[in-house]
Amino acid sequence: MKFWRRWTTSVLWVVVSPLLVWVWTPVPVVRAQDEADAAGGPPVCPLSKDQTQKAIDAFKALAPVFRVDRCINCHGDVDPFTEGDGGHEGGQVPQIRNEDGSVDFDKTLAQCSAPGCHEELPGWRLAPEPMSFVNKTDTQLCKQMRSQFARAQGTNSFMGHMKFDNDDTQFIKAAFKGNKAIKTAIVERPTPWTQDKMVELSQAWVDAMGGRFHGDESCGCEQQNYALHLDYNVIMNINGLPLITGEYNANTMSQGSNGLEVPLEINTPNAFEGQGVMQLQGHGGYATPIGGCVGQSQQSFLIRATAQLEEGDELSQGKDNKLHVKLTCDQIHFTSNGACPHGAGSANSFSPCQANVAADIAPANEGGSQDTVFPTPFPNSQATLTTTVVKKQ
Repeated sequence: MKFWRRWTTSVLWVVVSPLLVWVWTPVPVVRAQDEADAAGGPPVCPLSKDQTQKAIDAFKALAPVFRVDRCINCHGDVDPFTEGDGGHEGGQVPQIRNEDGSVDFDKTLAQCSAPGCHEELPGWRLAPEPMSFVNKTDTQLCKQMRSQFARAQGTNSFMGHMKFDNDDTQFIKAAFKGNKAIKTAIVERPTPWTQDKMVELSQAWVDAMGGRFHGDESCGCEQQNYALHLDYNVIMNINGLPLITGEYNANTMSQGSNGLEVPLEINTPNAFEGQGVMQLQGHGGYATPIGGCVGQSQQSFLIRATAQLEEGDELSQGKDNKLHVKLTCDQIHFTSNGACPHGAGSANSFSPCQANVAADIAPANEGGSQDTVFPTPFPNSQATLTTTVVKKQ
């Protein structure tokens, strides 16, 4: 009986122990990702926490200018076409309609530059609805600027707008002049603001972000928190050993449906780092000439994650960004137990972990993922690590 107990215990160890090799083999085989998996959501923001806070503070200093009357009146606070109190000092401006009943905006707006109205600025018009500043917080205004000028360059960029009004009708210049482009109007300058001061603070915000827009509309407007979501799954078909057949599986699902999330810190621009403990649970069974055996295992190891964001140019809108991820660990704590008809056994050990797993996620977007497929000693078996970028609230 002692002989059989020792034999079954040894067999159990032989079957379970290959998981140690598969978990972090030094040279994984990387399987190509489906485009949908790689695409994900908005691009990852590369700004460090300090950079982001400086950008938030810089925009907070700029935000009040968007709320002064000379700005917000044309950005949603006054509606000259509404009957009654639309806030327009000149009363309601009639809407001129086409024969089909639709509004002829060109003719309607032309009335705004007629003599006695805003005649000093031909082309006077209201800002489009997406650029309304009414009831917006600093963060909402910040995101609005990011979104509105996301693809703009040169004179069409955010700074091009603040300096030159995008080489279009000079509304900003008229706003700081303070007479509403009306010859007979009382001058009401937006004291203490000047266009030079507004441009200076606008540039300070852009400079705080590294001189350009990065990531999505929230990058540079609020703190960003990312994590790497790691799912590891092993399917081991034990059909290659003499007189033994069966299956043994291990995965991270024991930690819950969300697997392991490694929180990432962005302490320097474009560089991420973090760590977390992965716990794998395995279970399975196999048939032998003396009957069926069942077993289970647990593995625990500390994962260290580093990632470097390689950015494309600003016009690419993150489509050319790549996140180079590296995962390492030092030691694996492995426990297992199993039972066969004539005996049972267990194991408890610590083994070196020489992990050096690399995954390139491109484009580097929220939800972007990469599968790393590890070779296994058994046919029809595989171990897969899925690395996904997630954004935390």
